[in-house]
Amino acid sequence: EAVNGTILAEQPYNHNTNSLSCFYRYGKYVQGSTGKFTFNSLMSMLKLTLDVTGTGLVGEKLNSIVVKVVGKDGTAREIAGDFTFDLRDGSYEVISSTTTNQVTMSWTEHPTLAKSKSYVGYLSIIPDVLKGDKMTFDIITEGHKATFTAEISKNYAEGVVYSLPLTLKTYKASPSKYAY
Repeated sequence: EAVNGTILAEQPYNHNTNSLSCFYRYGKYVQGSTGKFTFNSLMSMLKLTLDVTGTGLVGEKLNSIVVKVVGKDGTAREIAGDFTFDLRDGSYEVISSTTTNQVTMSWTEHPTLAKSKSYVGYLSIIPDVLKGDKMTFDIITEGHKATFTAEISKNYAEGVVYSLPLTLKTYKASPSKYAY
């Protein structure tokens, strides 16, 4: 049975409640059990850990983090948009006419960024991210926009959470250390 789904291009996030947008899972009955199921995540998830220590962003309110993915050949990757998926096996088909290569995590409570503190947020994306692609991050505060780009080190897969540290001081000192 196929159903419709959407990975939103703008995903509100509240780090106090850790509420997720666009978190799709499908389950299978465990044969021989008494009502047990195993569940698998349908898409990839990005765990973004922001640290602005040693930058001009300390003391500012965080508005959003924008993630954009471009293939090594310059094509836009499909990381948000509509899709249909099969509830039985989790196979899915992206509806390309609706997709975008950019996802925005809008922070609903706008925390004031402090030094020596990390801010963790989660985004769901369609796993159309391949080794060698470029992932750009825009960290947008009330007064600044910090941007950096990292190369993807592996093909992304369904059901995997990718932990991406956004330590701006470290990136500025040595951008080659960043490969996601």
